[in-house]
Amino acid sequence: MSRVYTEILQQLYVVNNFSQDFQGRTDILERVRNYIQGPSKQPLVLWGEGGCGKSSVLAKIASESSSWFPTKHCSPIRLVRFLGTTPDSSSIGPLLRSVCQQLCFLYQVPDNTIPVELSQLINYFKRLLEKTPADKPLCIFFDSLDQISSADGAHSMSWVPPTLPNHVKLVKKNFSFKKKIIYSNLDCFNITGNI
Repeated sequence: MSRVYTEILQQLYVVNNFSQDFQGRTDILERVRNYIQGPSKQPLVLWGEGGCGKSSVLAKIASESSSWFPTKHCSPIRLVRFLGTTPDSSSIGPLLRSVCQQLCFLYQVPDNTIPVELSQLINYFKRLLEKTPADKPLCIFFDSLDQISSADGAHSMSWVPPTLPNHVKLVKKNFSFKKKIIYSNLDCFNITGNI
């Protein structure tokens, strides 16, 4: 479990670095807040050209999103991965294993049942998402999908459920929208302007 703690701390360090001097972009923050609070069961894709501030926006969203849940009896969970910044966030197998370990800890599920084989790991990840309770809504933030290794079909995004379970939101960021066809069924918006 110490490896997953190290991963979480490294990811939170990246979030802090990207969000500490963040200013403006309130329209984008509001739009994502509406997604997180709304009924959509599809992942949200943020996209834009390189250098337009997508990582900073995602970090700010991740750092503020817990305040977007109105009830005192709600303890939202934020799971953040800036892909390609650590060994466990650079390819699909270690990424999903790390995410599953974190979710097992949060949902008090024994992590000794996490499969090694990738197709089983993907199914396990999807089943864990279905365990999300109403009082602990889950917000997943994946930054820089282009930075994860394309091996094992990671860029196909088949490891992400096209329809999310109840109480789960997923915000992912891509550097451009050249692969729009992959995301055609998802909620998407360009942070430098509307689609």
